[in-house]
Amino acid sequence: MTRAPLALIVFSSFSIPGLGAPANPMRCDLLFAGGRVVDGTGSPAFRADVCVVEDRIAAVGDLSGAEAKRRIEAAKLIVAPGFIDMLGQSEYFLLVDNRAASKVTQGITTELTGEGTSIAPVNARMIADRRDFWAHYGVTPDWTTLAGYFLALERARPAINLGTFVGAGSVRDLVIGKTNRPATPEDLKVMEAAVAQAMEEGAFGLSTSLAYVPDRFASTEEILALARVAARYGGIYITHQRSEGNGIDRSLDEVFRIAREARIPTEIYHLKTAGRKVHMPAVLKRLERARADGLETWADQ
Repeated sequence: MTRAPLALIVFSSFSIPGLGAPANPMRCDLLFAGGRVVDGTGSPAFRADVCVVEDRIAAVGDLSGAEAKRRIEAAKLIVAPGFIDMLGQSEYFLLVDNRAASKVTQGITTELTGEGTSIAPVNARMIADRRDFWAHYGVTPDWTTLAGYFLALERARPAINLGTFVGAGSVRDLVIGKTNRPATPEDLKVMEAAVAQAMEEGAFGLSTSLAYVPDRFASTEEILALARVAARYGGIYITHQRSEGNGIDRSLDEVFRIAREARIPTEIYHLKTAGRKVHMPAVLKRLERARADGLETWADQ
């Protein structure tokens, strides 16, 4: 019986210039020698050396003649690209402790965050509302926009890459607060402008977390308006949908309506079901039908 590999090595760059040995000996800052490479393409694992120069992969293949400043014997290891956490919540804590140990020890080198609530935009009221939290961890926001946050993140030099969505809940809180009332036309204009600014500053798209306050107070029409803004910038809509129980069919109807009417690729966060009467095969069939109908709609777990 073949023993399982004893450990996992991840590399954060996805740039693989080519396979095979180079014409001249490689000079590597770091060489993973003889590992089982799982490259993330879906292809079977293969034995190869991986040469890293500075922070980029320079070559993958038979590099037996390569010179390396540091060499790791990887014959009993798997070498793979860093994993992407589709729903992380490290955006603030990277400023508290930039090592991100709980991520990198799992092989995660990239995190997407901003599930409904994002690190920005914020205002003075929103910052003041969490003064006890900031005091506990020792980092009080000195930003109000996503651009300002990214500057703070660069200064922190985090161990992982991070991208974020702009949270519809944060945008609603920014303009309306946590009150359960419909957005007025004037509110909506300000909210749309906030989403546009966040997209211009690097947001991946619009997110909602519709089981929680204040996201749950938003109507489908409000979300649609904000999703259309994100779509103009090439963003996607990602959602923790309203129901995972008996209301899941209505919840999926809303997801698909937003995808269709906003003409925006749409993702469901951590797809799951709750209750004995709700069955995942039926939910998956609805997703398959939506895609067959031309909607760019997916889900992750």
